[in-house]
Amino acid sequence: MKAGSCLFLGKKQNWQEGRS
Repeated sequence: MKAGSCLFLGKKQNWQEGRS
């Protein structure tokens, strides 16, 4: 669960950075 959340959060951050 924790590892999945970390991956999900990391992907979301990368997605936001790529968008901006």
